[in-house]
Amino acid sequence: SYKSHMLAKYVASTVATKLNSLYGLIEYGKKLGFISSNPLKELDKINIPESEIRTFTDAEKDKLLRVVKDDRPGYYIMLLVAFDTAARFNELTSIVKKSDFRFEVDAKTKVEFGVMSITNRAVRTKNKRNRYTPIRPATVKILKQYLANFNDDDLPFEKVDLSKGVFFKQYLKKAGLDPTYHFHMIRK
Repeated sequence: SYKSHMLAKYVASTVATKLNSLYGLIEYGKKLGFISSNPLKELDKINIPESEIRTFTDAEKDKLLRVVKDDRPGYYIMLLVAFDTAARFNELTSIVKKSDFRFEVDAKTKVEFGVMSITNRAVRTKNKRNRYTPIRPATVKILKQYLANFNDDDLPFEKVDLSKGVFFKQYLKKAGLDPTYHFHMIRK
């Protein structure tokens, strides 16, 4: 089968990504009336071994943030928010507005924390659902200062990486990290 052929050539996570993309394409063709059913619905879900799910260690995260901090402050803040919220790159750069951030003080601890809402108003979130994610108090302080320069409808991270990931690869190299790492690994 195609799935077996692919699993012989690629790791399970790559095969799952390819099949999911193909599945989506066929579903779109079905929606347009070009095809009546999706043959990929018959395939069993691919189990991805835990060893294939890579994320940044705390030490790697710290190394990356150290090399970015003074060089590109806006990018540094975007990375802090990404690590705190697990937001995707495209969500941060194309749909998150200043008004999507809310800051509150915990009544008991008196510690200020933040919440970021990612909404589907632009229908560009991957799963098309709204979600609310907490932001650590340490990030809140820096983020509030950064956001002070923007209006409510501004996209504060829209222009921090027009390179679409090139900066990320450069900073990985500068930090001495594995060059095969990618932004999506921030999502734990």
